[in-house]
Amino acid sequence: MKLDWMKEVDWQEGLTEDLRMVLDVIGEDAVLALLDRLPSQRVAISTAVIRTAQREYIAKYATSKSARKIAYEIGSSERFVQRVIQEED
Repeated sequence: MKLDWMKEVDWQEGLTEDLRMVLDVIGEDAVLALLDRLPSQRVAISTAVIRTAQREYIAKYATSKSARKIAYEIGSSERFVQRVIQEED
């Protein structure tokens, strides 16, 4: 990695609040890799991929698990699970 030299200085002092949160979640090496490979890029983390995966999970287990159990497992409301199941019918 081209930015390994940054580990020799206190580079974290200049982090934005967003990058500090990313650092807390994925660690120093991953943040340095992002800075190295995506300099000056804005990165938005969308929850759309989570919603899509939730819908797939619901469809997969709609007949074998209760809506309440599915909701608990995927971190959504039971009402959302029931709506998705109704949409599938």
